[in-house]
Amino acid sequence: MMFRFRHGSFDYVLCPRDGTELPTGRRLSDPAAECVLARVLQESDARDLRAVYAELSGSAELRNVANASILAWFLARLSGSGSMVLLELTPLTTESGIVHTETASRVIKELAAQGVTQLSYRGAAYRLVNAGAAASGGFELLDTRTAASVLSAMAADEARPAAVRELLKAARGELGAKTRRLVLLRKRGESKVARPALAPERKPAAAPPKTTWIEIELLDDSGAPLANQDYLVRLPDGSERRGKLNPKGIAALQGIPPGSCDVSFPGLKPRVVS
Repeated sequence: MMFRFRHGSFDYVLCPRDGTELPTGRRLSDPAAECVLARVLQESDARDLRAVYAELSGSAELRNVANASILAWFLARLSGSGSMVLLELTPLTTESGIVHTETASRVIKELAAQGVTQLSYRGAAYRLVNAGAAASGGFELLDTRTAASVLSAMAADEARPAAVRELLKAARGELGAKTRRLVLLRKRGESKVARPALAPERKPAAAPPKTTWIEIELLDDSGAPLANQDYLVRLPDGSERRGKLNPKGIAALQGIPPGSCDVSFPGLKPRVVS
């Protein structure tokens, strides 16, 4: 079983370590995986990740299971030679310079495998293509908001096969203004009612302060980890974080402001070069 999800600007997949065809991506270290999964359990994807836990662990009752327990369950299977891996998927760049995620490429490929090269909605014909593809054959490019509304309506249409509806839901997530990897084209002049009614635009709530995270790794000259060393991190806002590296010489810090950090190790003596 593979669980794909997006967090921040990246796509991730949680999958069995012994999978025969693992997606192309970077395996996250234990601290990095803990940071990502902890954030996901606090945000909108928590329900899906909790459902994956229920299926894999055989737990029938989730209401009394804390997020911390679910996180610990996943980390036990990601650590060392455990049964699972968490991959940060590698973006795919086309000749036009447009960056596509594995999700966007998978949607196009699997729709074609389902025999779906053209979609219909309210009497109009649509095509879903990679961003950067030229509109041709009498098709015009829809703006992001209209495209998202049309795809949502298509995905809710129970007359379509379930596999196609799931792919359309995934496609909708690739239409964001900042991460636009798919676009929707509509046949010109076929329908005057193809554009769905849009709800009144609401002013977005004030965004919470943006934070990020860093990972520290300390190695000696031979590349071996230096375990349990004290560290001091001076953050961009002038504050400090202190702690101790784990037995693998690694530490991860969450909830820090963006910018450059100054990392030092008070317990290490400076090397004297003669």
